[in-house]
Amino acid sequence: MNSPDLYFCVFNRDIAKSTTQSFVDSFANRLLPIFDDIEAEAKAKMKEAWDTAMSKPSDGSDDPSDFIGPVDEYGQQVYESLRFTRQQLIGLSAAGLYHLWERLLKDFLRTELRWGEVGKTPANINKAVFADLEKLLASCNFHISSMPYYKDLDELRLVANVIKHGEGKACNDLYETSQHLFGKRADFQAALSKAAGRLEMADFLELGREDFLRYARSIQDFWETFPEKLSKL
Repeated sequence: MNSPDLYFCVFNRDIAKSTTQSFVDSFANRLLPIFDDIEAEAKAKMKEAWDTAMSKPSDGSDDPSDFIGPVDEYGQQVYESLRFTRQQLIGLSAAGLYHLWERLLKDFLRTELRWGEVGKTPANINKAVFADLEKLLASCNFHISSMPYYKDLDELRLVANVIKHGEGKACNDLYETSQHLFGKRADFQAALSKAAGRLEMADFLELGREDFLRYARSIQDFWETFPEKLSKL
């Protein structure tokens, strides 16, 4: 009879942790810093627009103050565009981080499950969702729900779902459990949405660098605590 045990060796752990860290470093240290000074960029664009307006030929009848409003509006548009792009980048990177974790876990399970069955193994690991994976690990006495990092890992699951699908149950659940992730206008929007009989909050999700790094720590902690051997109960 095939052994029901799954072995997570040092090599597996090193690969999972190093792959995750490479993804995290590439985003946090290479991509995100591009947006560190978006306020300064917007002000520079405003100055450029102002200088362009002031350098145009004039018959002397122009009032410079007429350009203040349009230039300020232009600067705000530049800032909001950069801010939106930064938010999209953080959201997509957080979703990518979750799917990398899921892929690495599924790769390990597919490889090991070829050697034997463990509990009620999902018929197709490729289609297994978070709850399926959590149940499978629990059947091997690895209860991630009791781990200190579980809240952040589960929050990341919801974030990834919202980034991918927008409105829906995951978005509602995320707002109910993690309202701090939503922007300043979120409470007002929530009141309007509830009055209309539906909750629409996906567009107000605002993640920061610290959120991404918090999620990264939860995943690294998961791999660090992953048992060397999983055995059927």
